[in-house]
Amino acid sequence: MSKKKKIASIAFLSMGLALSAAILFFGFQLLKTPMNSNRSEIVFDVANGSSLSQISTELRAKGLIRNAKVFQIYVTLRGFASKFKVGEYSLNQSMTPDEIMAVIVSGKSIARSITIAEGLNLFDIAQLFEKNKISTSDEFFKLANDKQFIKTLLNENVTSLEGYLFPETYKYTKFETTKSILTQMVNRFLAVWKDVEPAAQRLGWSRSQVVIFASIIEKET
Repeated sequence: MSKKKKIASIAFLSMGLALSAAILFFGFQLLKTPMNSNRSEIVFDVANGSSLSQISTELRAKGLIRNAKVFQIYVTLRGFASKFKVGEYSLNQSMTPDEIMAVIVSGKSIARSITIAEGLNLFDIAQLFEKNKISTSDEFFKLANDKQFIKTLLNENVTSLEGYLFPETYKYTKFETTKSILTQMVNRFLAVWKDVEPAAQRLGWSRSQVVIFASIIEKET
């Protein structure tokens, strides 16, 4: 190789290394530094079926990342492209893209709550679900009277969840289904029932008889 060719090769290699260093530096700046120090909450939704491209574009539109394409490449290289979870997330502009990615991958959505007071019947609870925009009353009643669904929860032939939705405050997320919340409420009832069951057995009462009796007492009260 002639001296000129050697010099040209060294120069080309040096330029390549300098370019790579610049790309790495600016890439690091884009991914490891926040947009600014503003900690004001920005609620960000990841809906079911959202693609990485859509999520990245929306993050850029909300001022949470600087470059959607670079974010996509980074997430893909880290192996998290298919690990973003559906949810409603609390983000802010003081978070780095790396931190934002970690939150969405974690699936830790904003928690909401619904309080079922003692004495509420299915109609009252259906209205609460509608008020909290969990489901319509019709959707609630359809599920609360679905014999197949009820059997998966109670393992017996019951025609309605009336009396089986334990009064308490429940946590749920924006994209959680009505079925999931009702399951949570019935499971709480079953947990409490374990403490009541021995006394009911001494009286010779079945679980459904106890539920009916409790409902009558509540109505009278």
